[in-house]
Amino acid sequence: MKLILFRHCETTFNKKHKFTGTLDARLTSLGRKQARELCTHLKSESADIIFSSPLHRCLETSKIVRGKKDIVIVADQNLRERSYGDLQGMSHARYKHEHGEEALHFIRRNYDVAPSNGESLKDVERRVVAWYKRLLKCKYDQVWVCMHGNVLRMLRKHLEHLSVRETLKLEHPYNVVYEYDVKL
Repeated sequence: MKLILFRHCETTFNKKHKFTGTLDARLTSLGRKQARELCTHLKSESADIIFSSPLHRCLETSKIVRGKKDIVIVADQNLRERSYGDLQGMSHARYKHEHGEEALHFIRRNYDVAPSNGESLKDVERRVVAWYKRLLKCKYDQVWVCMHGNVLRMLRKHLEHLSVRETLKLEHPYNVVYEYDVKL
């Protein structure tokens, strides 16, 4: 199975550097342009199905990337972004001002520690790897998946056999595709 992963494109919250988490931010005009670039990049590919987070930013990115192709988009809760709990909606600048640069990096990239009323990256990893294992039982030739940065980070950890340290250094530009040939 060919597995093609991509992150949703720029949102209003990304542009303002806010903790988005499970809040439903919309794509910016630049985000829609980035999605069209992904569509162009994938024009010669043919997916059997597109899986997406149910959050608007991923669904909209998926629809734009699909273009005019007749591909079903399936929203799956297990692909939703990490919950930042009480931090959702807060700007990174405000958090940094109140707690410092080191604390900002810690709360965004610590594997084991969850924000108050939120999820740790380890929690996200459990959720997305369980989803991936269910996907492997399906008989698709090519699957596209639109997800969020933290979800993509944790799935790449699993697919690429990365250490936690290596995983936490990963960054995901908006209009980049990650391709894997998965043996079933």
